[in-house]
Amino acid sequence: MLTMSFLEKKTLFGLTLLIWFQPAFAELEIRESYRYYEVYGDDPIAIRQSMNKQRKANVKGGYDAYVSWFLRWRFKYSDDLNGCYISNVSTQLKVRYTLPRLSNLAAKTKSTQARWRAYYDALLEHEHGHRDWGVNAARAIESKLKAMPYYRNCLDLRIDAQRKASHVLATYLRGEKNYDRITRHGATQGALFP
Repeated sequence: MLTMSFLEKKTLFGLTLLIWFQPAFAELEIRESYRYYEVYGDDPIAIRQSMNKQRKANVKGGYDAYVSWFLRWRFKYSDDLNGCYISNVSTQLKVRYTLPRLSNLAAKTKSTQARWRAYYDALLEHEHGHRDWGVNAARAIESKLKAMPYYRNCLDLRIDAQRKASHVLATYLRGEKNYDRITRHGATQGALFP
């Protein structure tokens, strides 16, 4: 039988309380959806012409592809003798991709298939980079809110938490725009066809 001294029991009890009363935080929830527009043509030039025509009607901004993301954050707060504090933070990211889909790819020449696949892989990499800006914004918001100190009253905590989260989001949105500028909307990553 295991026996413990009074000091060991007191230490174990203190550690148990410390673990028990740590704020619980949720993980980021990501929901992704895909929408495709059909592209036709037997050779790269005809495919590009079809994509140019189709993207105007199907893609915001007239690009080959588009990603939109919406980030929602929620937090709960509690109060105790020390004041008001964030007790739970959760974030949800909804990502929607709009992408071209080449009709009847298997019937194209091997060369056209290879060019399309290389382009499409690079395009996906670029679009996933947009998603990652949303993921990183969500994580930064969670981190910022989790690190908030105690406040004397809960109203000030709520106002400051919303202000901090909105500021983080605005920073990442600016970064995402710069990402498109630096990559020339994916061109430097190989998202060019033909």
